[in-house]
Amino acid sequence: MAGLWWDLRIGFRGLLRARSFTVVAVGILAIGIGATTTMFSAIDGVLLRPLPYREPDRLVAVWESSAAEHIRGGVAPATLLDWRAAARSLDGLAGFRPWGFVLTGEGVPERILGARVSANLFPLLGVAPLLGRTFRTGEDLPGQPRTVLLSEELWRRRFGADSGLIGRSVRLDGESAQVVGIVPAEFSLPQAELWVPMSFAPYELEQRGARALTVIGRLRAGVGLPAAQSELDAITRTLQQRYPESSAGWGATLAPLQQDLVGDTRTTLLLLFAATVAVLLVACANLGNLLLVRGTMRGREIALRAALGAHRARVARQLLAENLVLVLLAGVIGFGLAALGTDLLAGFAPVSLLTTGVIRISGAALGFAVLVSLAVGLLLGLIPVMNLSRVDLGVALKSTGVPTSPARRVALRDLLVIGQVAVALFLLVGGGLLVRSLLRAQAVELGFTPGGVAAMTISLPEARYPAAGQKIAFFQDLVGRMEALPGVRSVGLASHLPLGAGPLMGDFTPSDHAVSARGETPRAQLIAVSSGYFGTLGIRLLRGRLFDRGDGAGAPPVVIVDASLARQVWPGADPIGRRIRVGAALGADTALREVVGVVDGVRTLSLERRPEPAIYLPYAQNPWPTMNLVVQAGAPATMLFDLVAAQVRALDPGQPVYNARPLEQTVERALAYRRFQTTLLGAFALTALLLSVIGVYGVLAFGVARRTRELGIRVALGATSRGILLSVLGQALARVGAGLLIGGAAAVAAGRLLGGLLYQISPADPTTFAGAALLLLTAGMIAGYLPARRAMRVDPVEALRRAD
Repeated sequence: MAGLWWDLRIGFRGLLRARSFTVVAVGILAIGIGATTTMFSAIDGVLLRPLPYREPDRLVAVWESSAAEHIRGGVAPATLLDWRAAARSLDGLAGFRPWGFVLTGEGVPERILGARVSANLFPLLGVAPLLGRTFRTGEDLPGQPRTVLLSEELWRRRFGADSGLIGRSVRLDGESAQVVGIVPAEFSLPQAELWVPMSFAPYELEQRGARALTVIGRLRAGVGLPAAQSELDAITRTLQQRYPESSAGWGATLAPLQQDLVGDTRTTLLLLFAATVAVLLVACANLGNLLLVRGTMRGREIALRAALGAHRARVARQLLAENLVLVLLAGVIGFGLAALGTDLLAGFAPVSLLTTGVIRISGAALGFAVLVSLAVGLLLGLIPVMNLSRVDLGVALKSTGVPTSPARRVALRDLLVIGQVAVALFLLVGGGLLVRSLLRAQAVELGFTPGGVAAMTISLPEARYPAAGQKIAFFQDLVGRMEALPGVRSVGLASHLPLGAGPLMGDFTPSDHAVSARGETPRAQLIAVSSGYFGTLGIRLLRGRLFDRGDGAGAPPVVIVDASLARQVWPGADPIGRRIRVGAALGADTALREVVGVVDGVRTLSLERRPEPAIYLPYAQNPWPTMNLVVQAGAPATMLFDLVAAQVRALDPGQPVYNARPLEQTVERALAYRRFQTTLLGAFALTALLLSVIGVYGVLAFGVARRTRELGIRVALGATSRGILLSVLGQALARVGAGLLIGGAAAVAAGRLLGGLLYQISPADPTTFAGAALLLLTAGMIAGYLPARRAMRVDPVEALRRAD
């Protein structure tokens, strides 16, 4: 042990003497280790760490899906109850739905993101409360006293962590609810600040097409996923026969809960982790080249030590110790970079990436960094040993100039450079494809104009606004007040905004269409809007008219449809004057409604998906408690938020305004995930490009120094500067060209892995491949030009004086 410690001390002193080499080598390796450890931290936090629930491997996500329409929906309340009553392969099923609440009583009124949940949700997951209890069986039945669970964060923030709160009541939406427990901070399914038991009104149990619940279940001990899937398939076939008008074509699908929560995040994180491994490989190749060159330069030193009596094994052990010190230094700095990078990554990552965990540095990440450092140290430690075994002591002692390298060592350096170029091209192609996909997504036709529009949400409590007329009067007064403000151009209301929370989907039946033989009915987005909504968002009217003040509660029922629905239902025909029957969603009755207008399609679910069929209903005929107010004005958005809040307080001092944002921010959020992928992969690709350029430069610079005498002789024999330049650049071109061929072939072969992440671009896009190859070729030629210039300036007289 003492000998190892002595070797490490000597190795550290040797690295201090070669400070330039040490700084470059440690920096290159630390970048690779830091990037890889950062992405491992993300994978560990999101993918590898099990869900914080009892026996998480038995938890499954369950949803309704339509194979014919290639869509996945939530679950209707009645369907959940049928599954729960009939399924024997599951220990339980629980549903939940996000829900907003207005909390009053202590402090200013506050809008709280909560959830309505089945009473058995917490026992199903095995979640124990921090204080109090969870919901009891039967508390989610109609007519039961209202109870509520608070999150630990809300309990501490709003109530000062008062343990006496258990058993007391708070005001939710103007009604009293007893606090029965505090849920620990680790619980995040669903992500909310409070939870209330979910009971179903009779009309909700009649709407089997209103698939709005998220459902999870727990497999019975000893029951596998295929068996549970088979049982639910049998149950859904029975429901299809019993309720053909709403269940035909809809089946049930199960998946492991963690897999369902992670979704496409797995592909993204694994891709980015592979990119960081590639960067680490490029860094190792670069450092390997540096060690090969350094080993060649130290040939005379090693020969002198051997001549003075040092055994080869002793010299090898010291060289290994020196490399170990180098890698340990890089590992420590790399772990520090990883800690910084993890914080940056957690702040930059979109919210959808953090559904199942958090990104933070951990003991697992530290262990990973240590393992990577040891693996790299072992790999790179072989290089000085290989050099030592091939040193000719006699030749090395006689050498006084730049030493020559054996052909095998030169070939290895060339292979390392070719490998770096190949990996860099691979990453550049991937980054280029994602950049072009992002640009395509940014350029899509939205169907609306978000610029200059501020949006905010207002939810009227049913306890204070139980009648439809009260809701209508409140929002009409608010719109009138806003329109009267100076500088306000237009004001509108909508139950759902584009690219926001998923719109309500409902069935509809055109009066001039027969019901299909299978009992299927078409579905569309159902959106309640005011007359000013279309003008405020710049949605174009294609035919007919927009809503006006005459479309009130006592007027004939009307609707506006979008172009997508018009083409689907009445292809080639004029939809104006046609009639459709909409279900009970959004408070609509089943009366026939006349189509009075057709508007342009709007991308509501995502930028990548084409506009879905939509039906717009006048708000005055379909009052809804929660509405989004959109305002277009010359004032800054933040000023508009204050103006709206003031007008709302004037109408109802206890009514909060929430979710205030410029509408452009909604579009930016829709691009956040794609921008996250593109930025990280692009950064890794540029890092690999820089390291590759350094590698090409280093090999050529050493080659020129080693060939100084040869070049001098060639100049003395009449070689021109242009010929010397082309010779050196030719070597650079050969190495870069070989790397481009290998990297291009690998990028084509792996292109299908990126296919699911791309938008409107082929994984084998020739423009992207050509651009990446040209960038690498240009960078390689620049890297080769610098040593080529040095070669052009070789003084033949000075070169001939040097000993070979």
